[in-house]
Amino acid sequence: MIKWIKQTGQEVETNENPANIAEAEKLGWKRGDAVEEVDDAPVDARGLPWDARINTKNQSQDSTGNWKLKQGVSAEDAAPVEQELYADMVDGA
Repeated sequence: MIKWIKQTGQEVETNENPANIAEAEKLGWKRGDAVEEVDDAPVDARGLPWDARINTKNQSQDSTGNWKLKQGVSAEDAAPVEQELYADMVDGA
């Protein structure tokens, strides 16, 4: 098995199938044995990690403790990314 570190800091494992390795590398995951240490990624009140695609650069949060969205990103635009983040949390559990 190969341990991978996702951009969110979560760890996943795949078998050594070349197709799985290629997909993980395409997604930008780093091999766990090549990463010295990954700090726990900060999360908002919903447990979602900050994501540069939809959240403000300075990682600011709103009054409810959730990440603020970038200017021009609507809740509808953010929904698919947030669903992906939730799925990553479930996969990583």
